Amino acid sequence: MKNTMKKIGALLILSIFMVGMVPSAFAFEANKWDAQAHAKWQTASNQITASRNNFKQVSSELSKFLSDVRKRNTLTLDDAEEVKSELISALDKLSKELTTLDSKTKSTCLSEESSSTYLKEVQSNIAKLRSDIDAWEATSTSPRKDLNGFLSRMRNFYKEDFSGVFYQAVSRAGACKAQWVLGQVDKMINKAHELQDKVAPGVDLTASNALIADMEAKQATLESDYDSLVAQWGNVKNYKDAADSMKNVNNYIKNAAPIARSIYSQVKTTYIELKK
Repeated sequence: MKNTMKKIGALLILSIFMVGMVPSAFAFEANKWDAQAHAKWQTASNQITASRNNFKQVSSELSKFLSDVRKRNTLTLDDAEEVKSELISALDKLSKELTTLDSKTKSTCLSEESSSTYLKEVQSNIAKLRSDIDAWEATSTSPRKDLNGFLSRMRNFYKEDFSGVFYQAVSRAGACKAQWVLGQVDKMINKAHELQDKVAPGVDLTASNALIADMEAKQATLESDYDSLVAQWGNVKNYKDAADSMKNVNNYIKNAAPIARSIYSQVKTTYIELKK
């Protein structure tokens, strides 16, 4: 999980601060929106960390209990019932934590239907495992084997569904940042058009038209790539898909940052060109 949390941290703090002095003629309120976005990312980041710690605590407590059980010479039916009860309790805690994680990392950046599909699948997996354990009778002739089978399924849950839900949560936060990038690009290009609209009649717009055309081409690429991310987001079916989605959102933001900076530079050049 250490590598997972490093990726989470890198994605949540990544930003594309506009550098350089901004002529007042085309300044826009990026910082105000960024503060709002940062609050959303911080909420998501805090909950991701809290949920991770809570998951670790549940796992640690269950491991300690099972370690104590293994030290017993024989596994009585009463022991088996106790293990069954502990497994069900752990699953209930995990399910509740997933619901909290989902609630605290929701955003309006993606449709609720797309963003919740995978989590519902994970919750269904937990419910199925819980149901199977609850239906198990301690009168079984091989209780140790049966319980080990349930434990194996729980280990797979931690390895796959557990990681997948966290990848999904990080992608949610990243999707908001990606949309913010697109919003800032749109503002900058609109400002370039406004600068053109204000020039005196007869001014040669050849250079500024070329700059704006190039900016709009870059914008179209960013929007197309983002649409691909949204499509992928709605098709997450397992933890590997969730991991790929997180990586792609992260890469999108990293790649979009220099493009947004270049557009910012072009808007400044447009301003200079039109002031000649």
